[in-house]
Amino acid sequence: MVAWNQAAAVVLTDYSKLPPGERNILRRIFLDPRVREAQHDWDGLARFVVGAFRADAARAGAVSEVTQLVDELCRASPEFKSLWRDNDVLVHGEGVKRLNHPKQGDRVKQGGDKSVWG
Repeated sequence: MVAWNQAAAVVLTDYSKLPPGERNILRRIFLDPRVREAQHDWDGLARFVVGAFRADAARAGAVSEVTQLVDELCRASPEFKSLWRDNDVLVHGEGVKRLNHPKQGDRVKQGGDKSVWG
């Protein structure tokens, strides 16, 4: 995560309070149990994020650059390892994102933006 606004800090996480190495959506989704608990459909979100990450890395020609992160996540998360081995490639699209916020309750976001909640 390289940029965020106040709304993201309130609804998701105040990324300014995290060390730069932890400001990574994949690490947050697969290694932080609070993020898993906040998702209505963690399995669907996880599958989408891994597939979109694979597509983005390939499109950017950065497959070798992401190897270290992929290896780390495969060791730390059986779910990530399984999804990575599925070899799915997904694109960003429209949809509904649901979040269980601990203070604000259920949050729903609709639209076709490229943001991933986590």
